[in-house]
Amino acid sequence: LSNGIYLLQQHGGEDYHGMLVELDDGLMVLEAPAMIGDGRELARIARSVSPKPVRYVVPTHHHDDHSAGAAALARAGATILTTPGNVEFFTTMAASPRWIAFGSAAPAHARVRALGRDERIGPVRFIDIGSAGHAREHLVFHFPDHGLLFHSDMGRFNPDGSVEPARRQTCHLLAQIEARGLRVERILSGHGRIGTMEDPRRAVAHPRSACPP
Repeated sequence: LSNGIYLLQQHGGEDYHGMLVELDDGLMVLEAPAMIGDGRELARIARSVSPKPVRYVVPTHHHDDHSAGAAALARAGATILTTPGNVEFFTTMAASPRWIAFGSAAPAHARVRALGRDERIGPVRFIDIGSAGHAREHLVFHFPDHGLLFHSDMGRFNPDGSVEPARRQTCHLLAQIEARGLRVERILSGHGRIGTMEDPRRAVAHPRSACPP
């Protein structure tokens, strides 16, 4: 997408996408689908980008189809970054064999850290916008210098160019982008195709939209 910023399509499974960001001291994985499994394929992809280690993994929210892959990366030494209310959840995940492929538990020193409000690491600003009912704490990844925004489960832009009628979380996402004045030229998602601001606006305007009048 830009120098040091990569979109990982079909990342760990059909229609699950994530991102890889190169920092000065390592790599950062954004989104961690359950299908990452033991992390070997992700490690191969990371090595093809840079010899630097994976320093951080950041799921958008705690639902396991978007976060369970974080355990494998924690086992390998990455720090899981999350919202304050999810620190206990991810600490338990990182130490539990249930979340690790082949039953190999993460080391006891696996690290989990709460992000600060709108904290920025490298090109990424982490914004907890909630999600109008989908998950109480829900991160989006904003790249203010590049006009990029990544979300998961806040709406879907279909490969054929259509959009689904806005769910409550789609209404919430669009309202948050506009209220915060975020520069967004391309919208990336854990599912579906790359979109623009026109896509959530079309979804909100759909006759079956769940947005309040």
